[in-house]
Amino acid sequence: MAHASSHGAARTGSSGRMARAGHDTRPCGATHTRAGGRHLAVDVLQLLCVSACALALLPAPAGSAPSQVPPVPVGPSPVAPAPQRAEFSFSLLKKVSPGARCLDGSPPGYYYRRGYGTGKRNWLFFLPGGAWCYSPRSCRKRTHTLLGSSSLWPHPADPAFQTKLKRLTGYGFTGVLHGSAAVNPLMHNWHVVVVAYCDGAAFSGTRGRFNTSRTASLVAGGRSILKNVVRHVRVSRGLRRARRVVVAGCSAGAQAVAMQCDALSHLLPPGAVKRCIMDGGFFPDWRDMSGVYFLRKVAQRLVAMHNISGDSDCLRGEGPDSQWRCFFPEHGVRHVSTPLLVVNSVNDVDALTLLNLHSPNRRRLHRCLLSLAGRGKPQCSKEDAGTALAYTVRVAGLVKEAARRNPSVKKFLYHDRLHCATLENRWSSVQGDGGALRDVLNYFALS
Repeated sequence: MAHASSHGAARTGSSGRMARAGHDTRPCGATHTRAGGRHLAVDVLQLLCVSACALALLPAPAGSAPSQVPPVPVGPSPVAPAPQRAEFSFSLLKKVSPGARCLDGSPPGYYYRRGYGTGKRNWLFFLPGGAWCYSPRSCRKRTHTLLGSSSLWPHPADPAFQTKLKRLTGYGFTGVLHGSAAVNPLMHNWHVVVVAYCDGAAFSGTRGRFNTSRTASLVAGGRSILKNVVRHVRVSRGLRRARRVVVAGCSAGAQAVAMQCDALSHLLPPGAVKRCIMDGGFFPDWRDMSGVYFLRKVAQRLVAMHNISGDSDCLRGEGPDSQWRCFFPEHGVRHVSTPLLVVNSVNDVDALTLLNLHSPNRRRLHRCLLSLAGRGKPQCSKEDAGTALAYTVRVAGLVKEAARRNPSVKKFLYHDRLHCATLENRWSSVQGDGGALRDVLNYFALS
């Protein structure tokens, strides 16, 4: 059994509006790619997957889409975030197996906020995003960041905790994680567990410690990290008494939810109502403008290096040479039996830019996307505009097909220029299937 060393907590005041959907808060287009076509652009991928870029390619519909999940009134939209009442603490799991550690071998951990009042028996587990690493070089680089080492995680006792968290990751504890009833009417008083992301493979690797050279080694154990956190919370935080548990994730964390929703459900109290929510993680298996399946190559290398296998019907159903398919939610969510809500923008420029990262015309496309978002003079070629529109149609079609084929899957598609809308303090104003995102998500969580 894992043991934790808990640290002090400090009030997490209002963090304002988060940096849009990314772990790199530099302006869009400030990244660079390596010359030469044979190597995957590792560094740029890690930035772009969680970048702050977003756009709306289609105008929002005049009326709401037919409701899959009827909205529930949960209060007015806030003008400004109110102070958070509850406090976060931080726990490191020091006594875990060598294979259940961050990339650099440091102990895993989580941020925790205690529930109270009507939420004292309800829980939210949240899996953050942060792209992936799929080569020894890219994973070694992550060990010098909070995405690969727990030694760099900001501490709640620091008065500037929220500011540092936002600067380091692009996020504060905002939106669905916010502790104010004005911003987060349903879950502000729930127990909240934010599992720190430091394994580089969407909490899914099983390889354990391995050598990358004669003098260096890495640890690929995301799945063990996740299991150890859940087990520790179940024993030491009172999860065993839970009535309702929601497991949610953003970007790479949303991919983890798609792959591990059912497996996590089996670790949770058997009598509790369980729901899963994936936000901004529906990256499609799609050709770029030069005809290359760039993200498929990433998935194949990721699965091989981190030994992503087992623990889900999708992974068990695929052969050794095709388990990479489960990296893409269009395949993975078909097998989920726990109720799952897919939240995704049909205009997610993070994914569109990422899919075309290997294309010779990637810079031109990026300028086009920025201009479509109102950030620069119009400069879209017919090909670029067609690529953007094709992506919108493709993602909408895949999500709708997933919901049609699997009755456990519900959808919330929207047009706003966001990557992870559930982490926006203005999430009550994001309109899509069934009404406002906040209302639809809260209804789903209580269903």
